[in-house]
This record gives sequence, structure tokens and C-alpha cells, in this order.
Amino acid sequence: ELTTADGAVVRIGPESQVVCQAGPFVAGKRAITIKLILGEIWAAVSDALGGDTGFQAGERAGTGVRGSEFTLDMNGRDPIAHVVEGTGYVQYKGKHEFDYPAGLSAIIGKKGVTLSSRWPAADRALVPAGKLPPTLTKVKLHGPKGRPKAKLTFKLGQKSSLQLQVLRGKKVVVKKKLKGRKGANSVRPFKRKLRKGRYTLRLTATANTRSTSAQLSFKA
Repeated sequence: ELTTADGAVVRIGPESQVVCQAGPFVAGKRAITIKLILGEIWAAVSDALGGDTGFQAGERAGTGVRGSEFTLDMNGRDPIAHVVEGTGYVQYKGKHEFDYPAGLSAIIGKKGVTLSSRWPAADRALVPAGKLPPTLTKVKLHGPKGRPKAKLTFKLGQKSSLQLQVLRGKKVVVKKKLKGRKGANSVRPFKRKLRKGRYTLRLTATANTRSTSAQLSFKA
């Protein structure tokens, strides 16, 4: 574990490889970039704007979080950045910054980002005790997809506030705020029939400002 001059705390996974690169002095400060070559890290950034510590997913893109915690994984074909708390971002050279919310992972491809609820177990294991988000499991959609009789069931590890979204492409067509209890839960996500097509249902659970998400695709 290491702590940078701006207060960022970084936990490095076993057998991981990182390179710390110092930038030039600007206004009496020197920016630090932590490049993950192999393995996984967890980082807590104290500054809501990201502080002076930056992160790099190998040679592919800059990444990080504003306002507070994320993990970064370089074990597979594509890097995976996951936000526990705050707003995550991915910055490809010469392109606009891509932002995404807590609870989701950004799979950093060669040409773009794909959002996912996948969070590798080795990355989750680096999060300190007491800072883990609520567990959200057994998410299933039952009944006629995209119709009022459909039912969404899931299990929570603790009492949480919930945000439910249904997206068609990038457009949000259903958005609800709910409350979830510890244990088994069920909700009816659709008030009215959706148009025919393919959709993504995304459920985010938040407790103590930390979030986790699950998403599934379906055809109405």
C-alpha cells in the first residue's frame, strides 16, 4: 500500500506490476501517474476533482475517479476499471473524456468503453473492510418482458437505496428510485408496455455512499 503527496491511497494486488511516473512541477506541485502494467489495484482519491494523482491502464488510456474510490484490473485482454464511490472516467489520447457512475465497470477497449456490471473477485478483495458496497445478487426478470406484469427479483446484502433504469441503446426510457431491504426483494419495473426491441435493465444499490450494480439485457 502506498500514499501519495495529495493523500491518495493505493493498494496493489499480489504479483501486480506498477510504474510511478512523476510529471513536471506546476504551481509548486508535481503530478504523479500510476501506470498498472499487470494485476490489480484499489485506490481512494481524496480530492473531488481527482487530485494530483492520475492512473493509466497500461498503454491504452488514462482512468481514475473523482470523489473517491475505484479499482483497476489488467489481468485480461481489456483493462477493467470499476467505481465503488464517486464518478469514474476514461481518457483516450485525443478524445473526449468518458464519464460513468458508481457501481459500474468500464471495460477499456482499444477504441472505446463498454459499461458492464462485471467486477473481478480479485479487485473486490482489495477493498478495505468497511468500505465495500452492498452485495446485489440473484437478479432475474420474470414474466412477459417489457410489460406491466413482469417482475424483477434480486437479493441484497444490506438495506440499500435503489435506482432502476431501463435503457434502449443509450437512451433512458424508465427510471425509478426505490428502497430495498436486506434479503430477497421484488419489484415490477414496467408501468406500461415497452415498444418492441432490445433493452438493458440496470439496477444500482447504494449504502453508505458506496454502490454496486447489476444489469441484464432483454427483448420486449
